[in-house]
Amino acid sequence: MAGTPSAAQVAAWRSNVPAEGDPQLTEVIVHVVAVVPSPGLGIEIANAWQREGWSTDWLAEESGIGRRTIINLEGALKTPQIHTLYAAAVALDVPLADLVALL
Repeated sequence: MAGTPSAAQVAAWRSNVPAEGDPQLTEVIVHVVAVVPSPGLGIEIANAWQREGWSTDWLAEESGIGRRTIINLEGALKTPQIHTLYAAAVALDVPLADLVALL
Protein backbone atom coordinates (compact mmCIF):
# COMPACT_ATOMS: atom_id res chain seq x y z
CA MET A 1 0.00 0.00 0.00
CA ALA A 2 1.43 3.39 -0.96
CA GLY A 3 2.13 5.61 2.00
CA THR A 4 2.47 2.79 4.51
CA PRO A 5 5.15 3.67 7.07
CA SER A 6 8.25 1.55 7.31
CA ALA A 7 8.93 -0.77 10.23
CA ALA A 8 11.63 1.67 11.36
CA GLN A 9 9.12 4.56 11.45
CA VAL A 10 6.63 2.51 13.45
CA ALA A 11 9.36 1.41 15.90
CA ALA A 12 10.46 5.04 16.33
CA TRP A 13 6.89 6.14 17.07
CA ARG A 14 6.34 3.38 19.58
CA SER A 15 9.63 4.06 21.37
CA ASN A 16 8.68 7.71 21.75
CA VAL A 17 5.94 7.09 24.34
CA PRO A 18 6.66 9.19 27.43
CA ALA A 19 6.76 7.52 30.80
CA GLU A 20 4.53 8.62 33.64
CA GLY A 21 5.99 11.82 35.03
CA ASP A 22 7.53 12.84 31.68
CA PRO A 23 7.38 16.67 31.44
CA GLN A 24 5.82 16.59 27.94
CA LEU A 25 2.93 14.40 29.05
CA THR A 26 2.54 16.28 32.34
CA GLU A 27 2.41 19.63 30.52
CA VAL A 28 -0.36 18.45 28.22
CA ILE A 29 -2.40 16.94 31.05
CA VAL A 30 -2.10 20.14 33.09
CA HIS A 31 -3.47 22.17 30.17
CA VAL A 32 -6.44 19.87 29.61
CA VAL A 33 -9.04 21.01 32.08
CA ALA A 34 -12.04 19.46 30.40
CA VAL A 35 -11.91 17.36 27.28
CA VAL A 36 -15.12 17.28 25.31
CA PRO A 37 -15.99 15.80 21.92
CA SER A 38 -14.51 18.10 19.29
CA PRO A 39 -15.35 18.15 15.58
CA GLY A 40 -12.05 19.97 14.90
CA LEU A 41 -10.09 17.20 16.60
CA GLY A 42 -11.91 14.48 14.68
CA ILE A 43 -11.35 16.23 11.38
CA GLU A 44 -7.63 16.68 12.10
CA ILE A 45 -7.20 13.01 13.04
CA ALA A 46 -8.97 11.89 9.86
CA ASN A 47 -7.01 14.34 7.72
CA ALA A 48 -3.70 13.22 9.25
CA TRP A 49 -4.05 9.57 8.24
CA GLN A 50 -5.72 10.34 4.92
CA ARG A 51 -2.86 12.68 3.90
CA GLU A 52 -0.50 9.73 4.21
CA GLY A 53 -2.77 7.35 2.30
CA TRP A 54 -3.40 5.25 5.41
CA SER A 55 -6.72 3.87 6.66
CA THR A 56 -8.77 3.73 9.84
CA ASP A 57 -7.71 0.09 10.16
CA TRP A 58 -4.03 1.08 9.89
CA LEU A 59 -4.45 3.74 12.61
CA ALA A 60 -6.26 1.23 14.83
CA GLU A 61 -3.48 -1.32 14.44
CA GLU A 62 -0.58 1.11 14.87
CA SER A 63 -2.06 3.03 17.80
CA GLY A 64 -3.72 0.17 19.65
CA ILE A 65 -6.97 2.16 19.61
CA GLY A 66 -10.11 0.26 18.69
CA ARG A 67 -11.56 0.99 15.25
CA ARG A 68 -14.90 2.02 16.79
CA THR A 69 -13.10 4.44 19.14
CA ILE A 70 -11.35 6.06 16.16
CA ILE A 71 -14.67 6.43 14.37
CA ASN A 72 -16.15 7.99 17.53
CA LEU A 73 -13.21 10.43 17.76
CA GLU A 74 -13.48 11.43 14.13
CA GLY A 75 -17.23 11.95 14.44
CA ALA A 76 -16.96 13.77 17.79
CA LEU A 77 -19.37 11.20 19.22
CA LYS A 78 -17.62 10.57 22.54
CA THR A 79 -15.25 12.36 24.87
CA PRO A 80 -11.70 11.14 24.17
CA GLN A 81 -9.44 10.00 26.99
CA ILE A 82 -5.97 11.53 27.16
CA HIS A 83 -4.24 8.17 26.63
CA THR A 84 -6.33 7.64 23.49
CA LEU A 85 -5.30 11.04 22.15
CA TYR A 86 -1.68 10.29 22.96
CA ALA A 87 -1.76 6.93 21.17
CA ALA A 88 -3.26 8.58 18.08
CA ALA A 89 -0.68 11.38 18.18
CA VAL A 90 2.22 8.91 18.37
CA ALA A 91 0.88 6.75 15.51
CA LEU A 92 0.25 9.83 13.35
CA ASP A 93 3.57 11.45 14.29
CA VAL A 94 1.73 14.58 15.44
CA PRO A 95 2.63 16.34 18.71
CA LEU A 96 0.00 15.64 21.35
CA ALA A 97 -0.13 19.35 22.13
CA ASP A 98 -1.28 20.01 18.55
CA LEU A 99 -4.22 17.62 18.95
CA VAL A 100 -5.14 18.97 22.39
CA ALA A 101 -5.05 22.53 21.03
CA LEU A 102 -7.99 21.58 18.80
CA LEU A 103 -10.22 20.84 21.81
